[in-house]
Amino acid sequence: MQRRWSLLSLGVGLAALAACEDVPLAPTWNSDFYLPIQFADVTLGPSGVTKKSGGLIPAIAISDTSPVGTQEVSGATKQLLDENVNSILADVIFSTSADLTGTIQISVAPNQADLFSADPTKAFTTTVTIRKTAGDTSHVTANVNVFRTSSQTNNGTCTINCGTNNNSNSGSATNTLYTQSRTTVACKSGICVVTDNDKLQLGINLTVNVAVSK
Repeated sequence: MQRRWSLLSLGVGLAALAACEDVPLAPTWNSDFYLPIQFADVTLGPSGVTKKSGGLIPAIAISDTSPVGTQEVSGATKQLLDENVNSILADVIFSTSADLTGTIQISVAPNQADLFSADPTKAFTTTVTIRKTAGDTSHVTANVNVFRTSSQTNNGTCTINCGTNNNSNSGSATNTLYTQSRTTVACKSGICVVTDNDKLQLGINLTVNVAVSK
């Protein structure tokens, strides 16, 4: 049996999950929970990717790396990642109205130093092709350990980013996911003029599959 829960019903779902685990001979099922990972828009204009070229994108590719972003892992989200997670599927959503070519590489990690790591247990990193689109979604399987270590281990021990008190047994500590993107973009022909209104929009929706059993 499969059940699906949105982030808004996460607390209710987890309460039901815990209740069922206390029932002898309770049925086994898998539940899907949906968690968004936020990325800042990539500005193509002079305050962003083309800050060195004054809003001009040539036919030869130029590159830029975004500032590091952060997202808290706490409360019901942390509790979810402490459950018996079977798998995590990432839906990477991309859109732009700019008619350009290139790629954008995005990375999520529980440790800032591990962003863009080639080790899939340390960072979730994937590359998206840039093209004019109202919305493209690519489906990528993520390593469970990346998001589990951004929370805490099954025994309630905080493993990383455990707050200012460095209490390794603090199950209530707020943890952090770090995000960053690297953009490589070119004009299809000649020189393209862009403004700060021209952006690459990104987002990741995680489908976390949790096994509910005793």
